Amino acid sequence: MSDPMIFSDEPIDVQQDFDNWEPAPEFAPPPPAGTYQTYLSEIRDEKEGDTPVGKRLTAVVDLRIIGGDNDDRAITWQRVSNRESEYQGKRRSQMLDLLKCAGVAQAPRSNREFSVALHSVHDRGKGAPFKTQIDWRGFCTTCYEKRLMELTGGETVEIAKSLASNLSQEQRKALGKFATKAKNYRAFPAMDGDKAGRKDTFICPDCGDEVRAQVNISRFLP
Repeated sequence: MSDPMIFSDEPIDVQQDFDNWEPAPEFAPPPPAGTYQTYLSEIRDEKEGDTPVGKRLTAVVDLRIIGGDNDDRAITWQRVSNRESEYQGKRRSQMLDLLKCAGVAQAPRSNREFSVALHSVHDRGKGAPFKTQIDWRGFCTTCYEKRLMELTGGETVEIAKSLASNLSQEQRKALGKFATKAKNYRAFPAMDGDKAGRKDTFICPDCGDEVRAQVNISRFLP
């Protein structure tokens, strides 16, 4: 356990926040599955990491919906990477798809240029719109963490996460598959009296904890 005396004693102005404190609001459910006109509203983080094909860039971004019943709704904490995959004989990445659909005219040739292009799309805001097709996913964190501890032998979740890099590709895929309790929007429970609508939570059949809907981006479109 850390010794509190090692931390800075410089004053922090939180008195008003403390006096006016209220419980945090409940997270709003994600928009229903579908295709929305969106723009890049925030770049939360960018990291460069090693992959089997070299260094690649991953960004955590927020999007906002333009127009319709869900106007100005946020689609938050989405990871996009320029790591390529092959589909129908063509190499593509989700970050490249976003940039192309947002109107970037010149191909980025490095992680730095990908970052510059991403920031240019962000800076243009609603002036660089693109379509985003989303689906839902029901991922049980409790089941994930319990199975991860079993696979790694970690005595705590923190230790297990630090050992996760030792898992094989097959083990990681099996772990994600086990923790995913609903693959798409239609797999969520139907709303009462509304066959088309879906409830955004359900009880995990394996551990009994609540599972909340998470947005899963299927693809970007111009």
